[in-house]
Amino acid sequence: MYVVYGGCVVRGVKCNVILSYDYDHNTQGLGDKMCTLLSESISSMDSLNILNLRDNNLTDHSLPTVIDSCITLAKTLITLDLSYNSIGIESATSLNKYLGFTCEVSALRELRLDNCGIDDQKCQIMLSLFKTTTNERSCPAGCVVSRLRTLTLSGNKCGNTEANLLLSSALCNKTDNEINSNNNPNTGVDNDDAISTGVLIANMLADSNCQLETLKLDWNLLKKNSIKVICGALKTNTSLTSLDLSYNALG
Repeated sequence: MYVVYGGCVVRGVKCNVILSYDYDHNTQGLGDKMCTLLSESISSMDSLNILNLRDNNLTDHSLPTVIDSCITLAKTLITLDLSYNSIGIESATSLNKYLGFTCEVSALRELRLDNCGIDDQKCQIMLSLFKTTTNERSCPAGCVVSRLRTLTLSGNKCGNTEANLLLSSALCNKTDNEINSNNNPNTGVDNDDAISTGVLIANMLADSNCQLETLKLDWNLLKKNSIKVICGALKTNTSLTSLDLSYNALG
């Protein structure tokens, strides 16, 4: 067993008492080594409602194990906050597995991933369920992401693909018409295999199983094309009540 106290996890101490239904280690500087030890005990916390590991210097060395452990808590975990840690490719893959996990009753309502270094590539991995067009149902009822009410992605690099394209075009003195003529109209980029964060978010909002109420995308790199497709999805979405797109270069 492990005893949790003051941001530390200590081996070898027998403990039969659940200290709290909420596990809050916000800004404790746990680091990957301690968090790896923590992940070994998370799956046994069958009454855990809130897991807050915000700002703990966590990376792909520990986050995938933690996220995988959350799958065993799909029926109880209401809030997961991994903000201000470094989400890499492996962590994004684990988030994709977790969000796509289907169970009888998924409890997750709030997912916070602010300032995690998430760009279009990682978002495409994380939200791969929504690669299809906005006219199709891509999110199965009962999967974790379909029950989300709050998703925060503030302070990331979402939209970097389109931003980089616009920058390179500007350096080549291309006009807006020349840029748009070379772009895939659904992605806002000139690579047919690339899916921008804007399209993924739009597809999620347009999905008939979407229950999202609050979406924060402030302080990202979203540009005109991404904003356009997101706003287009609002025509059919009936759940969203709060959308934050501040501090993006809307154009």
